[in-house]
Amino acid sequence: MPATIPLLIQGLRPLRAKVRRRLQFQLPPRGDPWDALRRELDQWHLAGRTADFWWRDDDATEPTAPVQRLLALRRSVGIPLALSVIPATATGELRTLIQAQHAPRALSVLQHGYSHQNHAKYRRHMTELGTDRSLATICDELAAGQQLLQHWPGWQPVLVPPFSHIAPRLTRRLAALGYTGLSIFGGRRDMPDLPGISRANIHIDILAWDAPEPRFVGAELSLTAAIAHLCAKRQGRADPGEATGFMTHCWAHNQAAWDFCTEFLTRTNAHAAAQWVSTPTALANTS
Repeated sequence: MPATIPLLIQGLRPLRAKVRRRLQFQLPPRGDPWDALRRELDQWHLAGRTADFWWRDDDATEPTAPVQRLLALRRSVGIPLALSVIPATATGELRTLIQAQHAPRALSVLQHGYSHQNHAKYRRHMTELGTDRSLATICDELAAGQQLLQHWPGWQPVLVPPFSHIAPRLTRRLAALGYTGLSIFGGRRDMPDLPGISRANIHIDILAWDAPEPRFVGAELSLTAAIAHLCAKRQGRADPGEATGFMTHCWAHNQAAWDFCTEFLTRTNAHAAAQWVSTPTALANTS
């Protein structure tokens, strides 16, 4: 499977420092991180507000055992899921599986670049949609990817850039290419407005990418990222209408990662102040 660029979570100390710097958020004292999440959601409930969450899983190409386990988890918790599919290598068998599992708004298909290949020429952030190739070449690939996916059940014209990187020159062309949404990592309030393009972003990555193989970062780091974004929304330091984006890569999960996903999805879904929204809802919600 393709490797993905390191995002926020690369270890406890770097993550906690970045959360403070980016969100000016006072991290909770050490203790039970699940209790800290509950207390944050309780604050939403006391204020009569609802915290939206959105779930995206990346790199789907085939109906592998992890993908089937992912879809079974989605069914068991009853939460909408966005599958970010790599069009160049996506198989008809995956489409058939999605068709069998499809329910309106419960399962969305997004476009994960074209082939998820790194085209960066030098040692820097990996990118498929950067400045190392001509804009025309990249646009042609994206258009070909749309053609491959646009008739899949649950299709949404939303671009998910591989490695969570896209050049500004390309973002300005997305509407003309037929996209209505963009999904990357970070708070959308800090990103420039794009006419005709809505955003549903990611704020929680449960994997670390600083080693040859991705690894689960653990409950504390994952929940710290969740609480940071929730608190920033509640206090007005982040877009309050933005869904808190939860990203998974089911192909890379060990048992601990699966256990965390099940508990996180179940606990939040059961809280009176939390709701998991579909991709169209996440894109439509504004502050």
